[in-house]
Amino acid sequence: MSSASPANTALRARLLLLCGLVACVLALAVGSWFLARLIDSRLLQGEAQQARADLDQELSRLRFFPRVLADDPRLEQALTRGQPADILAANRSLASISAQSGAAFSFLMDPQGETVASSNYDQPTSFIGKNYAFRPYFTQAMAKGEGTFYAVGATTGVPGYFLARALSDDVGLTQGVVVVKLDLESFLARSRAVQNRLLVADDLGVLVLSTEPGFLYAPLTPLSDGALSLAEQQRRYVLNPSAVLETRGAWLRADGSEYLTAQTNSSVEGWTLLALRTRGDVFNRRHEFQKMFRPG
Repeated sequence: MSSASPANTALRARLLLLCGLVACVLALAVGSWFLARLIDSRLLQGEAQQARADLDQELSRLRFFPRVLADDPRLEQALTRGQPADILAANRSLASISAQSGAAFSFLMDPQGETVASSNYDQPTSFIGKNYAFRPYFTQAMAKGEGTFYAVGATTGVPGYFLARALSDDVGLTQGVVVVKLDLESFLARSRAVQNRLLVADDLGVLVLSTEPGFLYAPLTPLSDGALSLAEQQRRYVLNPSAVLETRGAWLRADGSEYLTAQTNSSVEGWTLLALRTRGDVFNRRHEFQKMFRPG
């Protein structure tokens, strides 16, 4: 029985050593990738949770102002008497409360949705005489006493978060609805200041807030015919046809780029918030780990 020659034994040893080195390199590459993704996922989840808390606080910030305005006798008189002096007093009250609270606008509507007084009464874009009965915040307030909604302004073209409250008389009959509009740009500005990438989708799955301007008003998933019809009926926004988004597990593909995502939900609205990290950033972290474990 013959035995392997010393040359063959040495060659086999070198091949085994080479295979071992290749396996170590592959293990390091794969391990550093999964470690980078795990750490980025944890960091992203923390960013998402912090951003959600910030967003929910912002959405709740002016919730009490419509209630305060609903108890203002000047607004009640504008609805019940409607004399020029009553309308002017209501206009000034709305303008004052908007300036004090930091609200973008506030306005008063009658039971038919016609605006009778507004904080911007003396501006070219005054809401007075405009009818917003098609807005969900109005129908919700008329039916349930309160309502909220996010949409692009039908008159100004400026997006915002609307908070509505019904005004009722002594026997509970609804006299009208008062609305406060909140600008959420400050929320996005804080996210950009710390270089966080964030997306917020409404109840239809359309991105209504985004630190990435090109993604705004793009749906996360294709909308059904019913959702498209509802968005058009409520005049929420004009959908973004240029941005095509595709979600695959924890990854979001958009405009040829890929992002690792962490998702959470608002506790105030039926909205979804996503924190993003580019695939390139995850790869860069992987290289950092490889350097840490590299000999020498």
